[in-house]
Amino acid sequence: MAGSWKIRMGALPEATGCVFRVWAPNAQAVFVVGSFNGFSEEANPMKRTKAGVWSATIPEAKPGDAYRYRIVTEDGAFLRMDPYSRAASHSDGHSIVPQLAFSWGKGEFNAPAPHEMVIYEMHIGTFAKNPGEEVGTIDDAIAKLGYLKDLGITVIEIMPVMEFAGSHSWGFNPALIYAVESDYGEERDLRWFIRSAHEQGIAVWLDVVYNHLGPQDLDLW
Repeated sequence: MAGSWKIRMGALPEATGCVFRVWAPNAQAVFVVGSFNGFSEEANPMKRTKAGVWSATIPEAKPGDAYRYRIVTEDGAFLRMDPYSRAASHSDGHSIVPQLAFSWGKGEFNAPAPHEMVIYEMHIGTFAKNPGEEVGTIDDAIAKLGYLKDLGITVIEIMPVMEFAGSHSWGFNPALIYAVESDYGEERDLRWFIRSAHEQGIAVWLDVVYNHLGPQDLDLW
């Protein structure tokens, strides 16, 4: 797979549709199956490119569309979520074409010096949960940023927000490492959180889990 890390993977929306790329070096054929083609398992075949990467451009696909890959091997055909999903309906559902366009605003942000760091560790699901909600959301947390600023917080360390099984977790059981937990919001919401925190003079750190997955809802296997 030498050099293939330079290739942008996953669902990449463009002005003329969406480019899909997935690494499946042992596949005999790969198809994109999604809401844009009535979940047809044969309508959108992918083309094998270098280093085992399969690619297809689908004009009808747009942000918000659900999709999976149908991977055909000598052992049969399998429907799988995109390992590079940036959004998902849930951890064992469909991958979602993301909305990647985003404005970070006009001003640059300078993180506080180490001796000025007052760090608040935040669990999105419980930090600002409102009555009647099963879990708190990223939008709920954004609404409380002023409270943290008044406390003198200069850095927020967010506990893992990668898509995990169920709705309640510390986040250390990821199923999709590039997608934001669907009960918390979307990637765009996380970007708004970071932008809003920066506007309050607060830096944001993300706690990430890359050394293991699961143990539940591992659709990739």
